[in-house]
Amino acid sequence: THIRLLPLLSKTIANEGIAGLYRGIGIAAVGGAPATCIYFTTYEVSKEKFRTLSVCKGLPFLADFAAGFLAETVSCVLF
Repeated sequence: THIRLLPLLSKTIANEGIAGLYRGIGIAAVGGAPATCIYFTTYEVSKEKFRTLSVCKGLPFLADFAAGFLAETVSCVLF
């Protein structure tokens, strides 16, 4: 059956309180924080490297796009 959001929220709050809405957020943060750190570190370092390439001199958005692509690839492979 399809459960709508508002009845689900009210049932969760009634049974478990407001804290029930946040169950599992700690482990999600522990799992997501390293991947996020790797992503942003890779992005910033590679963005500066890509911007020095002659291909990207007049196209900074190309360097940013390539840096984002590389950062996502690295963080997904490692996490």
